[in-house]
Amino acid sequence: MTDDSTHNPETDTFQYIRLIVESLNKMNRLEVAVNTIEQRLPVELFKVVDKSNNEVAQRHPSILRAHASKKGGKAKSGIESDEVRSMLLNDLLWTLYARFEAIAESHRAVHDVVAGIVCREGLRDSSSATLTRGFKELWKLYQSEVSRPVTAQVPADIPRFAHYCTII
Repeated sequence: MTDDSTHNPETDTFQYIRLIVESLNKMNRLEVAVNTIEQRLPVELFKVVDKSNNEVAQRHPSILRAHASKKGGKAKSGIESDEVRSMLLNDLLWTLYARFEAIAESHRAVHDVVAGIVCREGLRDSSSATLTRGFKELWKLYQSEVSRPVTAQVPADIPRFAHYCTII
């Protein structure tokens, strides 16, 4: 990498990630950083889901008010309708998809840069296996975090939804 003080590395996300990963490698901190990412990922993905859930709730306050008023009695409200639930779930899933896609692309960039460093420096020891292991675990975490709010929103006792609850 060459130093270009006229170019702001933050304007190109992938170049910025490359700069950080290469810097961590030069400081002999790359393995620690990769391990930290892997350890923090479940917590951070949980926070993304929680934040997305709160944002969807804030975008639809009238539905939440209707649900809160319904809790006290047996009055039928809009929250009971399949259309409203579908709309909320759709909003949540698209919000999660957009965020998880951005996270996955960033992880791909980190993985690609790390794999390039391992190849360039000819690392063939146990640390290279640690650094370049696949992101299959990341996919499993995504599935786990997406299934949590989905299964909370979709009633499993309704026959047409029961199939989807068992898949997730």
